[in-house]
Amino acid sequence: MGQTCAGLGALAIAGVMVWGATLARAQEHYFVDGNTLLNRYCTGSQAQMAVCQAYIVGAIDMVSLQDIVSPWVREICFASNVTPQQVRDVVINHLRAHPEQRHQPASGLVVEAMRTAFPCPR
Repeated sequence: MGQTCAGLGALAIAGVMVWGATLARAQEHYFVDGNTLLNRYCTGSQAQMAVCQAYIVGAIDMVSLQDIVSPWVREICFASNVTPQQVRDVVINHLRAHPEQRHQPASGLVVEAMRTAFPCPR
């Protein structure tokens, strides 16, 4: 019995280590960083600006979904008259103002820009 318990404990520890390594790799993977969002999608033609706005609105919608699931952690509070264009402008200004952050995932930078521009009352 002692060897079985020790074996199960070692297996559990190994499982946690594999799960932790997998989670770390998942957190490192992203498709668009701040540089790509700003320089490829948020400059130039009207079509590029539409892609930029769609990306930003999609990232915000994911945060809004989190607000539905976990309303007690709400960090972004929009006024009823905020437009997608205004949100896009806020993100572009944030990316330009913080070049030291642009290597980070764009979705996180979008959320950070929104938290800063549209904080919830505390």
